[in-house]
Amino acid sequence: MKFCDRLNLYIETLGCSAKTLSAASGISDAAISRYRSGEREPGRDSEQLLRLAQGICAIAAESDYSPGFSEGEVLCALRASLHTEKSDFDSAVQNLKNLLTAFGISYAELSRAMNFDASYLSRVCSGQRKPANTEEFITQVCRYVTRRCLKNDQKEALCALVGTPAE
Repeated sequence: MKFCDRLNLYIETLGCSAKTLSAASGISDAAISRYRSGEREPGRDSEQLLRLAQGICAIAAESDYSPGFSEGEVLCALRASLHTEKSDFDSAVQNLKNLLTAFGISYAELSRAMNFDASYLSRVCSGQRKPANTEEFITQVCRYVTRRCLKNDQKEALCALVGTPAE
């Protein structure tokens, strides 16, 4: 079950509103809305995830919901529903750095091609930032590198790097 579905199930089960959960958890209405829609997820070990679990438990206790929820159970269920994109993104960042090094592409060159600030790309590659749309970011990088390699007769090197036949 996805995180947004799990959160919506808790809200539905408790018969509360997102506004009630916002008040109980101390998390903004906007953030709750993004979590519910699947637009965003809190970090696995974030304060927001802990506060969501605490808010859900507080609402359950106030409404005398039986059998009730323990904070640990709710936290575990919410964590289990989180997308594992972080490790996937960490791998993608390492692959990006390897790709840029292998083909001698600078942050400045890539940033011009993608219409990003070079310092932003540097922060992405250092793990300090994460693009809002990771998939689109990776797609743009792949398109640029492919075009550049084809233009510079580096097709075979690119194919060898990604493990695909040159055909």
